[in-house]
Amino acid sequence: MKYKEAINLIEKNVYNFKDLPIKFREDKNIALKAVKTDGYSLQYVCNKLKEDKEIVLAAVRQNGFALEYADESFKKDKNIVFEAIKQNGYALQYVDKSLKKDKETAMLAVKKYCFALEFVDKSLKKDKEIVLKALKKNVFFINLC
Repeated sequence: MKYKEAINLIEKNVYNFKDLPIKFREDKNIALKAVKTDGYSLQYVCNKLKEDKEIVLAAVRQNGFALEYADESFKKDKNIVFEAIKQNGYALQYVDKSLKKDKETAMLAVKKYCFALEFVDKSLKKDKEIVLKALKKNVFFINLC
C-alpha cells in the first residue's frame, strides 16, 4: 500500500484508519487527518503520536472523549483538558485527579454539561457555586442532588 492509497482510504471512511498498516498509523500527517475527522481515531495512532501535542489537541477539539486515549501527561495539561471539556464537559471523567480538584476546571465542565458533576472531586461537590452552575444548566438535575 502506498501513502496516497492510505489517504484515500481515510477520506472515503475515517474508520479505515484503524486497519491501516502501522507505518501509516505512525505517520503524523495521516494520523492528523484521521483525528481531525474523528477524534476517537487517537486510540489507533502509535504511542509516540499520543505524546504529540498537535495530534492530541486536534483529537480533543473534534471529540473531547479522545482525551481517554491521550498520553497521561496531557490529562494533567490544563490547556488540553480545557479544549476537551469545551468540546464535551463529560470528558472530565478522563482528566487527572489533580485537575478534578481544580475549581476552574470543574466549573467549565459543569457549565458545559451539568452531569459532569459526577466526576468533580469530592472536595468540590459541595461547592455552592459549582452546584448552582450545574443546576442552572439543567433544572432536571435537581432531582439528582
